[in-house]
Amino acid sequence: MERCRVPLSRFLSRELSDWRGLPSHCRERDLEALFPLRPGEGATRLGVDLVSYRFRVLEWPGLLEPVHLLFASDILRMLRTGLWSTDRSECDRLLGELGQPDSRVDLAFGVTWIPDGDWVYASRGLTLSVIPDTGLIAGVEAYPPGTLQSYLRSFHNTSPAREFPAP
Repeated sequence: MERCRVPLSRFLSRELSDWRGLPSHCRERDLEALFPLRPGEGATRLGVDLVSYRFRVLEWPGLLEPVHLLFASDILRMLRTGLWSTDRSECDRLLGELGQPDSRVDLAFGVTWIPDGDWVYASRGLTLSVIPDTGLIAGVEAYPPGTLQSYLRSFHNTSPAREFPAP
């Protein structure tokens, strides 16, 4: 359990400058014993392969938005949260500490796309969604380290939200 607690605690404490990926064998029942997960669950599909995940939600002091813990079977595969900070200097500091990403890919943001908005550090198991007009980090994803292709296949959000016309 310690192998799971330490990286998740670092994520929740917003310590990402030396992030090296999400461990690959964290079980949902172990995380329930360590963190106050909400009792409900949701479902989502990510990546070009449309991988199905169940997610649980964790609210944590110091984070502006809840963290979604995505599971395949009962194994944690990804952490996702929204707005990292409303302080541009804090966002600039984290981006500076991480340096240039391995790749940049288009970000599905609301009902639109932001070209090159997802800064993918696939080898570190980390993606930051950066809004170019403001420099704010609008989302953070953590997952097991891999390649850009593995990220795109299994974790990248491939479709923006859809808005339906009023009847």
